[in-house]
Amino acid sequence: MYCSKCGLAIPDDTKFCSGCGMSTQDIVAQQQQAQQQIAPPPPLGSTPYQSSNSYPYNNQPYMHTQPYMHTQPQNEPAPGAQGKAIAAFVLALVALTVPIPVIDIIAGIVAIVLSVIAKRDGLDTKFRTASFVLAIIGTVVAVGFTLTYFTDPQSVSTWLP
Repeated sequence: MYCSKCGLAIPDDTKFCSGCGMSTQDIVAQQQQAQQQIAPPPPLGSTPYQSSNSYPYNNQPYMHTQPYMHTQPQNEPAPGAQGKAIAAFVLALVALTVPIPVIDIIAGIVAIVLSVIAKRDGLDTKFRTASFVLAIIGTVVAVGFTLTYFTDPQSVSTWLP
């Protein structure tokens, strides 16, 4: 069954909607009331409306429609997901620009984690993807620089002014 308030799919054996907290007894009562308000379709082969108003629009006969079924809402990001993506982007820029490898590695890892959490929270934008990619690039560069420094410190000193 679906919640008539928020549209979330609810197992039949639960007592409350996990999305909005509405009682499933209220949901069932609303659905039963909606079913009672819907008139049954006319029998096959009969013309339901014989009055002069039976074809009001372009001489088209009245067509019985199905009742409105509440559909599940679009996936909207959780509150704070955009902020996590912005923080991930800023940390990714720190990982790319700060010349201290330890800070770059930490900032890059935190940026990757924040970007993954933002995606889990439902935010799937190009901005979040860009922050994820920049964080990976910054972390890889910092790790590579650190490994090169510890294996051959003389070669790294020629890179720096």
